[in-house]
Amino acid sequence: MKLSTSRPALALAALGLAVAALTGCGGAAAGSGDTTLDVQFSGPPITGLDPAKSGGGGSLIYSTLAYDSLIFVQPDGTLVPDLAESWQWVDDQHQVFELTLRQGVKFSDGTAMTAEGVAQWLHYFRDAKSTLSGTLAMLTEAVAVDATTVRMTLSEPSPDLPVLLSQQFPGGLVAAPAGMNTPGSLDAATIGTGPYMLDPADTVTGDHYSYVPNPHYWNPNGIVYEKVVVHTISDANTVLSALSSGQLDIALGSPSTARAAEDSGIEVRSAPGRVVGLFLLDRDGTHAPALADVKVRQAINYAIDRASIVAALNPDGFADPTSQMAVPQQEGFDPALDTIYPYDPEKARQLLAEAGYGDGLSFEVTCSSTLGTCPYAETIAGSLAGVGITMTIDQVAEVSAFNQKFASGEAPAVLFQSGGPAFRTAYGLTRENVLANPFDTVDPEIDAAFAQLTAGDTVGPAWRDLVRLLAEKGWFAPVARPHALVFSTGVGNVSLHEKVPTYFSVIDPTGTHTWRPAA
Repeated sequence: MKLSTSRPALALAALGLAVAALTGCGGAAAGSGDTTLDVQFSGPPITGLDPAKSGGGGSLIYSTLAYDSLIFVQPDGTLVPDLAESWQWVDDQHQVFELTLRQGVKFSDGTAMTAEGVAQWLHYFRDAKSTLSGTLAMLTEAVAVDATTVRMTLSEPSPDLPVLLSQQFPGGLVAAPAGMNTPGSLDAATIGTGPYMLDPADTVTGDHYSYVPNPHYWNPNGIVYEKVVVHTISDANTVLSALSSGQLDIALGSPSTARAAEDSGIEVRSAPGRVVGLFLLDRDGTHAPALADVKVRQAINYAIDRASIVAALNPDGFADPTSQMAVPQQEGFDPALDTIYPYDPEKARQLLAEAGYGDGLSFEVTCSSTLGTCPYAETIAGSLAGVGITMTIDQVAEVSAFNQKFASGEAPAVLFQSGGPAFRTAYGLTRENVLANPFDTVDPEIDAAFAQLTAGDTVGPAWRDLVRLLAEKGWFAPVARPHALVFSTGVGNVSLHEKVPTYFSVIDPTGTHTWRPAA
């Protein structure tokens, strides 16, 4: 189909994707006590602090401290009120949605949150042309019906909209009109409804970001810590050292240091994470003609020794081999699909011969060293070489450069990761004009399977069928599900979210899952 030369930013979280490295971690130093919470993330906010430009996954810690969400998702997936006290679909097609707002909420600048301001925010976010603004690309309009009601009209069904308006995605992190009306003002400051606000005087861009309580917060009893400092460190060993010495209280974990963390008494929480593997994008053969043949894509899948790769890269067991694009947190997950492609090099050679590539073939894959995917690319290349496939590796350091090659259609294949809510993942993997389909491949069978996601009351059965179809057609070559890991010491009540495993919710509006100093 057509080759895109530009791509709107439906980007990473259209796949439920995190901007953090797979092996990520970072840290710095700042003394910590019961009144100060020292948190780590692997890097600074790439595009500044404006929540409309925010990344996904654990990087949302920079936004969720200062911006409450319209809806809150608890660790088990339960939706509870936050800035919105209630919400409902007005129609049966999941295209008209109404929110009833909490009254008496103020931004950190003292101005009141209004229905008009929330409607303005939804348009502002949609039009931000940022990494995740595409998650609301289907928003036709948002209007204030009355003083406390906002109505959203969508161009297409989006049954997962309540989750997209939660703290797991930035679309629901409402900023003040004063910030939206002054371009650039939110890049280095915060004006939100959240429990904290940035303290510029105690912030060093790129090193650490300090947050102090918002004096106008609607839920003052929910604030536990007098200060929260987010430290940026990418090296896993440095993070472990900072936790051990008390300079950090909580951090994103790494499989490479998880066992050492446990041995030193640090609490380690883990959950199955996202899928990492080859995204075989050039299914029309624009740059890599061989990838247009489904038998070649199937051969690639059979040629990968997933168990050996996972054992080599995750010797302590914090990853699982898989042949499917689904994750256990999603509705309809079928563990049987984990082995739909057993390691079978003879079968791979047979398929290559049938496709006319018995003498071998070559293609290039692009990976990001910052996102931590390149070690997987290197080990996959070794497996493929065993059946006569030469996979050269284009290693890109900068995330922005990687995203450009990914989204523009320059790369016939990329090494990347996927996960998150089932419908959003399905959308991001299969639709035209999305990041994971830069060549806009159209397949009638896949389109029909996707349509079934909105045909019933739940997406589970349809998602399972679509995952199987994607595997059979070889659109992707999944390899592993590295576990999401959180290391902590002295912090209680921390839970990994079951749907999108990460740790960025410091305060639960109900108080049930609010972080507290450990007893």
